[in-house]
Amino acid sequence: MIFQQRDSLEGRALGLATGSTYTHVGIIRITGGGPYVMQSSAETGGVEEVSLDEFINIGVNQKFAIYVTKKDYRPAGQLNSPASLAAYDYYHLPYDFFYKQDSRAIYSAELISRFSRISAIRSEGCAGSEI
Repeated sequence: MIFQQRDSLEGRALGLATGSTYTHVGIIRITGGGPYVMQSSAETGGVEEVSLDEFINIGVNQKFAIYVTKKDYRPAGQLNSPASLAAYDYYHLPYDFFYKQDSRAIYSAELISRFSRISAIRSEGCAGSEI
């Protein structure tokens, strides 16, 4: 997962409400064309995939943090985790401006929560670094 701070109205509100510098999250997927980030945001209008560079450039001061699970859940020979593949079940869903817990629209943290549960990622611990 990749976290960053966004300087949008929503990002500022989330930062004030949570006390966290991280106000946006996505999941990295490795492709033949390079790394991409699956995310849901008001700016993209819902769940979309953007290049890693584009994702980083949108963030405040281009700072970000990447966290990975301590256990490697990828099947042998696979570059992507089950979580990044599960995200495609939500591809092109609209953004949830009302933050409802349903399947018709989805916001960024909800996207991460849903495909983490689907792919059996548990909170056994993560390791990460901030850049």
